[in-house]
Amino acid sequence: MVSWFEETQTRLEGFKALRNNWDAHDGSPITPRSIESTRKFLTRLDPDTPRADVVPTSQGGVALSWAAVRGGSEVPLEPEADIALDALSVEFEPEGHCVVDEIDAAELPKRAPLYRAAALARAFGVKPAP
Repeated sequence: MVSWFEETQTRLEGFKALRNNWDAHDGSPITPRSIESTRKFLTRLDPDTPRADVVPTSQGGVALSWAAVRGGSEVPLEPEADIALDALSVEFEPEGHCVVDEIDAAELPKRAPLYRAAALARAFGVKPAP
């Protein structure tokens, strides 16, 4: 489990208090399903996965995002690597469905924690057959 799990748990609990128009732009309350899906995802991340920015979405979901730049990143994704993921965003929609947006994940070493997080997110994004 990631070292920042407990801190993120507290943040997710705080999302439950958000009501209609919480963002002054007609934001919807964050659904219990999106919170639970986010928790489930976090419990499956490798312990060395870098800290994600965890935010509520105005549609009632939860988004996790990692951002970096190539070489000299402010967010070190792989200490010995110069190649970094430009961005990875994992959003759990109000119904709990996962949407993954990644840029240049193929350039990350397969052993990199964020590469494995992207692979896990893609697995979460696969909807089971009816």
